[in-house]
Amino acid sequence: MTIPMLNKSKPKRIKPRSSRRVHIIAAAIAICCVVCQCGKDNPVTPQPPQPPSQAQPVNITSDSSHDDQNPAFSPDGQFILFSSKRNGSSGNLNLWVMTVTGAGASAVTNSSDSDNVNMPGSSWSKSGNRICFSSDRNGNDEIWTVMPDGTGFKRITFDDAPDWEPTFSPDGNWIVFQSNRDNNWDIYKININTGNTIRLTNNAADDWEPNWSPVGNRIVFQSNRTGNWDIFVMNADGTGQQNITGNPAEDTDPSWSPDGSKIVYSSNYGGLAEADIFVVTSDGGGTPIQITNNPAYDGAPSFSPDGKSIAFESNRSGNLDIWIVEISTSFSNGVSIEKAPVRKKTKPGLKDDRRKLKKKWRHLKDRETSYSTPTSLFNYFHSSF
Repeated sequence: MTIPMLNKSKPKRIKPRSSRRVHIIAAAIAICCVVCQCGKDNPVTPQPPQPPSQAQPVNITSDSSHDDQNPAFSPDGQFILFSSKRNGSSGNLNLWVMTVTGAGASAVTNSSDSDNVNMPGSSWSKSGNRICFSSDRNGNDEIWTVMPDGTGFKRITFDDAPDWEPTFSPDGNWIVFQSNRDNNWDIYKININTGNTIRLTNNAADDWEPNWSPVGNRIVFQSNRTGNWDIFVMNADGTGQQNITGNPAEDTDPSWSPDGSKIVYSSNYGGLAEADIFVVTSDGGGTPIQITNNPAYDGAPSFSPDGKSIAFESNRSGNLDIWIVEISTSFSNGVSIEKAPVRKKTKPGLKDDRRKLKKKWRHLKDRETSYSTPTSLFNYFHSSF
C-alpha cells in the first residue's frame, strides 16, 4: 500500500502510544519458537526464531517522571546526551547529560519555552567538546552547537525554513541535517567554519534523520520514497544512494556501529504492534537482527563507542525513559537479546495514518505498528551475518 506524502508543516512531538487496535495473539515463548504468520492474502515478513534470553535492558532514567529521549553516547563512552522535558515549563524539550549509569543528570540547556533537541547517534563532535542540536530559541528551527557544560552557544544555520536532526562528521568540520528549505524534506550538509551548504538528496519523497558514519565516507538516513520508511545509505557527497532494508516495515531512527559495518534502527519488522530495536549490515546484506522484544515502543537507538551496548528510548515504563541493553559476547543465528514476553501482533493489512506520518522532529512517534523478534551479540557486531 502506497503511503501518501507527509504533511510538510511543523509537526509536534507526540508521545508514542502502545497499540490500541484489535490484534491477533502471537505466541513468542520457548526456545527456538517461531512466531505465527496469519492471512494468506496479506502475508507479513517471516520472523526468525526466538531462543533464550541473553540480557535484559536496564532503565537508567527511572528516577524521572518526565519524558527522556534520543540518547547519544559521548566519544569516550562515559556520558549520555539526551533530550528531556524535565526543565521545560511548557512541555518543551531541553538537552541533558548524565553518566552511562544514569547518575549526575544535569541540564545543558535551560529554555522554558523553546525546544532544544539532539539526535541519537553522532550528536557529539569526535573530540567531545561540542554538541549539535536543533532549536527554535530564535523563533525558527536552526542548527546550533554548544559545549557539554552549557556554554559557548553557536548558531550554525541561518535559513527561513526549519533545519532539524543534525549530526557531526568524524572530523567535526561538517554537520549533516534535514531541511525543507527547497520545499521538500531533504538531506543537507554544512561546513561549520565557512557556512558552505550542500544539498545531498533531491527526491520528491521525504528524507530524514541523517547520521554520519564513524569513518566519514557515508551517511545513513531514512526515506519514504518506496512508499514506507526504509533505511538508506549514501556516500558523503550524496552519490550512491542505496536502500538497505527494502521491506514493508516502517524502518526509522538509523545510526552506526562504531566500526561502520552495522546500522541500528527502530522498526516494526515482522508484524509487531510497536517498534523494537534492530540491526542490519550497512551494505544491506542478511536478515535484520532484533535486539529488543517488548510490547511497548522502543526507538532512537545509539551504539556505545565500544560496541558492547545500545542505548534507546522506550515507553515500557509508562513514560519515555532511556534504556541500555548490553550485547552478548557470543552470537549464533536467531539468538535473542531480550526474552520475549507474550505479545500481540498487528493484524495483516492494518495500517493507519499515524503510522504513515511516523516520527518527525517535534515528534516522538505515534506509530500503530511495529515488528518483532530479537537477536544479536557482541561477536555479531564485530563480524557479519
